[in-house]
Amino acid sequence: MQEKTLLKVSLIASIIGLIALFFISEILETKQVNLITTSDLDNNIQVYGIIKNINHFEKNTVIEIETKQKINIVLFEKFNNPIYIGDYITVSGELKQYRNEFEILAEEIKIVS
Repeated sequence: MQEKTLLKVSLIASIIGLIALFFISEILETKQVNLITTSDLDNNIQVYGIIKNINHFEKNTVIEIETKQKINIVLFEKFNNPIYIGDYITVSGELKQYRNEFEILAEEIKIVS
């Protein structure tokens, strides 16, 4: 009898935990930023911009976009969709500073047009 009770309690706790994680993940969305400042460092942000340059390296790709300021997007994984200079994209990722310039370590890139 105790095994059935323990099983029911653990199943209910698991379901409640999954529901809680779902709602927490909805709250922890990335912040859309128009002008990047040092207060945004190490936070997940989202920016929109036009691709100005693309540099492919052995282990990563660096995409330069222009919003209200120039920012580099670093992509360590292969991006499946072709992107071109002049494309308008949305980028979500963690903001870092490298050699006194801001860069976003891309987690998601969407082509807008």
